[in-house]
Amino acid sequence: KPITARDYLFTIKAVHNPAVAASAWRGVLQYIKAVEIDPEEPKRFSVIVEGDYMLAREVSCNFSLLPEHVYDSSGLMRNYSLDQLRHMGDAESIAQDLKDFSELFSLPRRHRDDLVSSGPYILDHWVTKQNLVLTRNRDWWGNNLVRSSARFEHYPDKIRFVIIPDETVAITALKDGRLDVMYQVNPDIFEKMQQDDQLVKHFDFLTPGLMQYYYISLNTTDAILRDRDIRRVLARVLDIRGIIRDLMHGQAIPVTGPFHPSTSYYNTDLVPLEKNLSTALDLLDQDGWTDSNQNGTVDKPIDGKLRELELEILVTKKELGRQLALLLQSSAKKVGIGIHIVQKDWGTIIKSLRQKNYQMVVMAGRTRPGLSDPYQSWHTDNAGAGGTNMTGFGTSRSDSIIERIRTTTHDEEREMLYKELQRIIYTEQPMLFLFAPTERIIVSKRWQARPSELRPGFFVNTFKPNF
Repeated sequence: KPITARDYLFTIKAVHNPAVAASAWRGVLQYIKAVEIDPEEPKRFSVIVEGDYMLAREVSCNFSLLPEHVYDSSGLMRNYSLDQLRHMGDAESIAQDLKDFSELFSLPRRHRDDLVSSGPYILDHWVTKQNLVLTRNRDWWGNNLVRSSARFEHYPDKIRFVIIPDETVAITALKDGRLDVMYQVNPDIFEKMQQDDQLVKHFDFLTPGLMQYYYISLNTTDAILRDRDIRRVLARVLDIRGIIRDLMHGQAIPVTGPFHPSTSYYNTDLVPLEKNLSTALDLLDQDGWTDSNQNGTVDKPIDGKLRELELEILVTKKELGRQLALLLQSSAKKVGIGIHIVQKDWGTIIKSLRQKNYQMVVMAGRTRPGLSDPYQSWHTDNAGAGGTNMTGFGTSRSDSIIERIRTTTHDEEREMLYKELQRIIYTEQPMLFLFAPTERIIVSKRWQARPSELRPGFFVNTFKPNF
């Protein structure tokens, strides 16, 4: 069926249904206050945005539409205006029919078996945690427009995404010809393969700049990590420049905050914290942490109980994250901090992050070119359980700055506010900011690939065959 303005309005309504678990999207779309549909033309509509939101145009035009006839065949959401839904309040007080909609909307089959597309590919099959296969849509409306714009390019007949948690297994599959593309390759492996003359004959090695940075998220609501001094101690035990030199083989630059260094509003006045074990020990001593029982780990009374300064860091099977955790563990031990590394799958880690049921996690943050809205990740509106502010950090001052960033119409003022927010975060250290890497992609010479600074470093639909 054709896409109409009804699908656009339905998508926004579904997001604003307070029973739907879409708090992140509600934060993004909250500035859209009305959608006016042309009664004479079902594909024409106007979007009315509240206030002077800096990303009003991007927000209005940059999300995927959900087909109303698939997700709401009974038209339940048509019984509610967007304005009603935007001001409805929490999920406990809403009508039962909206809760019923949420239950149906959230069923796994809705987003698998009922999945439909308006693009050049359709879902062939999907096996959770194993693979996902897309095939070209021979009846796609854009098939005749490929030459008019790169947006319509779609060369591979079939695209198979394979999930291989173990990097060694993935590299073997790549060498054996069972994979054509692999990205986020471990820097050490990437460099060694790049120096192998036989592999160079069969693969291209791409290193585009990437809108990404690595960090270690700290749960500032934790009994130990709510202390800013402890967070700053952890920042002082990490040798970031050594990590870039030895672990990343120089393929990264240090970062000091949650924005990419390539942006104009990145605060270059902030100097990356250098490893300084003496400063770390002084901070611990000033904060009352001593090794009272001589077991090698510092301790002090917290909430009436003697607490050893031991922390848990979560990692996935990815080698880079594990190595970063090991380096932190080794260095922290020298100042009396015990760090336990726990490996979990990504889905479990995400749940722990959202529920603030963790202490530390090795993470990668991805951004896009242009302005960044820090509301989702840094405002206290999103700091509770289930929210998208994973660290739980925020103050009235940082909240105020974020709100002004979102609504100021003056570029110079916004840039100043961005930098002030970074300074607050730098001082408080709710994250251990590490580095911004270049991407490391290996592509079979059977394909022509164009790299991109956007994740994952390429657009697979634009791959042209060399065979």
